[in-house]
Amino acid sequence: MDLKCFCYRIRAPLRLPFGHARKTRKEAENIVMKIVWDGFKGYGEGVPRDYVTGETPSTNLEAITKLNMQEICENIDLESFEKSVFSVEQLNLPERLVQKNHLGLAAACAVELALLDSLGKRFNRSLSEIPGILKIPTELLGQQEMH
Repeated sequence: MDLKCFCYRIRAPLRLPFGHARKTRKEAENIVMKIVWDGFKGYGEGVPRDYVTGETPSTNLEAITKLNMQEICENIDLESFEKSVFSVEQLNLPERLVQKNHLGLAAACAVELALLDSLGKRFNRSLSEIPGILKIPTELLGQQEMH
């Protein structure tokens, strides 16, 4: 297995400040993970917010760098796209990425999306198929129309 993983901390200014009851921000600070697995590139983004879940880009990067991505990828069934999607679901990434008192939800999101993106490219399948594969009820998916 040829595997390379990269994680970046991204700061992007917002055109307009974004605010809600807990905070107003002028920039977005996220993490982006890139996986190159057997030549198939996958990208995933995590949006850590300390005022929501206690996560920060630093805690997310720390958690991700402690993951054994080789072992994780070895536990993914590559027989079909469907089997690989179920394998990723079974990884329990949020639990693996908990750091001290910080949740690992944003970090897990970045890793999971990067894995799924890479697998989608490997099998030439769209990530939009995943809700159907996992039998996620349509009422949980919302009513957004894609163009």
